[in-house]
Amino acid sequence: MTIITTSDLDAFPKSLCQSNRISEIIEIQTPTPQERYNILKSLTQNYTQFTDEDIKEASKSSTGFVGGDLERLL
Repeated sequence: MTIITTSDLDAFPKSLCQSNRISEIIEIQTPTPQERYNILKSLTQNYTQFTDEDIKEASKSSTGFVGGDLERLL
């Protein structure tokens, strides 16, 4: 089994998909602003210096960030 990742599926060589070399394509979306808010809320539950407004603003301005990125952001 081989796993290939890409950040731009449109740029991925179509010849690989059409030749049955890849049996399955799974697309994983990045979190929405609400999902990022929930992730940040969970990650900051022990941090008293972050207000709810801070968390809301960070979730809006971190487009494309996943949980690991948000954790490193802190």
